[in-house]
Amino acid sequence: VALALHRRKDVNVYLLKLPNFDPSWPSAPSVRLFSEDETLALNELIPQVTEGDKIEGIADLTIRVTIDFDEPKIDSKRMAVMITTEKGMLSNEVINGSTPLNGLSSNSVMIAPSEWAKMGLVNSGAEPSIVKVVSHGVDVKKYREIKGVERVRLRAAAKWDSSFVFLHVSSMTSNKNVGMMVRAIKRVRENFPNVKLVLKGNDKLYRSAEILKASVEGLSGLVESGVVEYHSEDMSNSAVAQMMQLSNCYLAPYKYEGFNLPVLEAMAVGLPVVVSGGGSTDDFVRDGIDGYSVETEVLRTEGVQKVNKKLKGWEMNSWEEAEFGVGWVEKAESIELGVNEDDLVDKMQRVIMEEAKFERGRKRRAEGVRERYSWDNVVEKIVEVGMGTLLVEEEWKLKKTHNGKKWTGPKQYEDKTRNLMMLPSDIALIKDPAFAEIVKIYAKDEEAFF
Repeated sequence: VALALHRRKDVNVYLLKLPNFDPSWPSAPSVRLFSEDETLALNELIPQVTEGDKIEGIADLTIRVTIDFDEPKIDSKRMAVMITTEKGMLSNEVINGSTPLNGLSSNSVMIAPSEWAKMGLVNSGAEPSIVKVVSHGVDVKKYREIKGVERVRLRAAAKWDSSFVFLHVSSMTSNKNVGMMVRAIKRVRENFPNVKLVLKGNDKLYRSAEILKASVEGLSGLVESGVVEYHSEDMSNSAVAQMMQLSNCYLAPYKYEGFNLPVLEAMAVGLPVVVSGGGSTDDFVRDGIDGYSVETEVLRTEGVQKVNKKLKGWEMNSWEEAEFGVGWVEKAESIELGVNEDDLVDKMQRVIMEEAKFERGRKRRAEGVRERYSWDNVVEKIVEVGMGTLLVEEEWKLKKTHNGKKWTGPKQYEDKTRNLMMLPSDIALIKDPAFAEIVKIYAKDEEAFF
């Protein structure tokens, strides 16, 4: 978000660093996550402030990428809180005695990354009218399609050239459903013996290897035989992107997720995906086109959440039990997806059998993500929602050039940032007085139409 804002020439960006979500996390990664230029932009070009520092003047918009949405206090005309829920609910208060979800000021808005996450916020007491859905974004310069000789060479170097690789990148926590993935891969190998499951965890942040060993019986034997390949080392974003580029399908039969960014990143490199149906990824995965959605059933249980007001972050050891010492407890209904394992196996085998079909769709999937979900485009939407402005009220000009050259594509219009576009049919709707007011109502609250 900060980098995309920094690329805009019409804003001044101040980056306030907050403590780690979990105090046990390392203060810095062992590898460089961003490129040298990006790191320079974050560390030097964007003025950084710490708690207690005063920013000159009042900010027009504060974007909080945190659940602690009213600490520290910052003078701001508008506030946008990027917040998510995973299991269908969030406690009515979060840490440090924060403002209740239903107590935000009129100049504030909550931004949820998916309809699933919004449902959880509303279930937890948030006012529906101030919860807006804006997808997370993808670094489309790193997560991009590669093909031809380069991909063949790199797959051979990784010793994946004779395998059909299902990839999964995550913390390996219980909601990821890794145990089911391993059971499914063993069943798929009965018909397709060249299939393997590649897992990329994060041992420093989540102790992924420990979680994996506890949840997968006979893991060491599966690794030794090549059925499962596990990577625990720190990787840059570019290295993770390359793992996706060299794989054949991304696998995510999750129980619950607020968004599931790796699925979208995998689609950005052109991969088909097999994901849980009915969850957060329904927002951007087209069943049968981008891969397959697995049959699920909604499971509702009484959840317990404990929060320690003394901590600068919060964590859940499990939904039923969290160890925080002093705190308080709230009970509420939690929601997760029960994944049909037989259907998961079927969908995985269909992706293998239809490999040629999904290979042909690689370019289309990658282009679709680039056009809709680049961080530049997503940040435009965040600013629009955060400032309470409407894109239909922006000035749209006829596109004449592209990357310094004459535009030879179809007639279209672009905004002042040149990141967003409208077709003549779109412009007609906002120029026609009979439609313009209806379009503005829809732009403010699309749910009013459903």
